[in-house]
Amino acid sequence: MTASTNDQIQRENRILEAYQIEMDYGRTLEAYRDELDADGVSRTVDLVRVGRVGLYYQSLDGAQAGYWDRHARGWIDVDGADRLAIRQALRIARKQTAPELLRVQLPAPEQAGP
Repeated sequence: MTASTNDQIQRENRILEAYQIEMDYGRTLEAYRDELDADGVSRTVDLVRVGRVGLYYQSLDGAQAGYWDRHARGWIDVDGADRLAIRQALRIARKQTAPELLRVQLPAPEQAGP
């Protein structure tokens, strides 16, 4: 095997590895605690990331919840069943309950350009 062939194989392996990382990232749930700045007020919240499609928050007391709307470039508050769904997503991400179908708000898909 020549050095150029070996370099090509290594390059292709790195590309395939990058694709695999992206695919894995898109199928994961991650929960973490962070500061959220909304309406000029900073507060500590629990955040949950659902793949690459959604980012949700819940206040530490569970009274407030919402999701990031990239079109509005801001947090959208939710209540009722949506707030309970975010709480359930956090529990699943922390492995406190078995995985199940999540019924959370998702942003509308963007139309592909020309």
